[in-house]
Amino acid sequence: MEIYRIGVLEGDGIGPEIVAAAVKVIGAAERSCGLELLDW
Repeated sequence: MEIYRIGVLEGDGIGPEIVAAAVKVIGAAERSCGLELLDW
């Protein structure tokens, strides 16, 4: 399977908190499916 490299920009204001939470959620979804497709 191919691994995709994803760039993450935190932004400002509430951005850093939202981006950090989104990365955690997507990582948890990957692990629950037994996949490792994204490289942050």
